[in-house]
Amino acid sequence: MIQVTVESHKKRLKSLVVTGHAQSADQGQDLVCAGVSCIVFGGCNAIDTLKCGRYHKLTDLIEIVSGNEKGSDILTVLLIQLQTVAEEYPHYVQITYKEVQ
Repeated sequence: MIQVTVESHKKRLKSLVVTGHAQSADQGQDLVCAGVSCIVFGGCNAIDTLKCGRYHKLTDLIEIVSGNEKGSDILTVLLIQLQTVAEEYPHYVQITYKEVQ
């Protein structure tokens, strides 16, 4: 299962952490993983290009951190897209929300 952890402070998104694999199909055929990967890497590219945050990629984990309001807005767009996938494939994508300081 893909786990998405959303951290926010006063309704502004601070970070998204994405871990795991959907395992909805054989490797190379998993459209849920492919969709989530496209969303996440598009967000990483936007954060990097607009210099409004940073991201870290480790094996099976990607953390995207907003650096300012623009970065938070990008994370909001990513979250909306990920929520759409999670609603369609609830057995493969789970989103957890945390309020942080």
